[in-house]
Amino acid sequence: KPKMRGYDVHVRADVVGRRLCVSTQLHEEPLSRRHKAAYLNKVTIKASVAYVMLTQAGLPSDGSGSVMDPFCGSGTILLEALDAGLATVAYGADANTQAVKGTLANAEAAGFAQGVHAERADVAGALYTVPKGTLVDAFVSNPPWGVQTGKGADLKTMYRAFLKTACQLLKPGGRLVVLVLRGFLFLDVVRAFASASGTFRVVDTVVTKTRNNLPTI
Repeated sequence: KPKMRGYDVHVRADVVGRRLCVSTQLHEEPLSRRHKAAYLNKVTIKASVAYVMLTQAGLPSDGSGSVMDPFCGSGTILLEALDAGLATVAYGADANTQAVKGTLANAEAAGFAQGVHAERADVAGALYTVPKGTLVDAFVSNPPWGVQTGKGADLKTMYRAFLKTACQLLKPGGRLVVLVLRGFLFLDVVRAFASASGTFRVVDTVVTKTRNNLPTI
């Protein structure tokens, strides 16, 4: 009979695309909890999901790139970018003052105080949190879903502001990677924005799972 606590072997069964991977987990704590946070936002993306998103961001292979998250929350995406060696500088913004303070506290606790730059600003104002004339390699973000955070928010307006800011801060050929609950709504906004401005094209979409939700990257 399997023991759910105090077990000797942790067997995992993970579905990856069309593959079923059966393996043993060598570490006691899940990799999604690998960062010891000084601050946790109300809703925090898992480090493992953040890593997957960052690997799709087209960052320079030598790790010299830069990333921006205008909904940084507790800074998981920013920290993961630096910790995994995928970027050397990470910019963040959030409309919540406490979240920005928390991001900076987490960066300091993780030893990345020099590489993480975060300021209080909404998604439109995030444009001004990056040094003038600076363009970033990728936007990687988990915008509010309108469930636990962003209740009552006009998601279409927020997504348009997000895309507009990304347009102005991304380097030519830069990539935008987002995790959203309402994938079809976001795709509709992206396609309408692209049709009007000729700026974005959808490269890929992947449905993932977080607890009881099925969001899309």
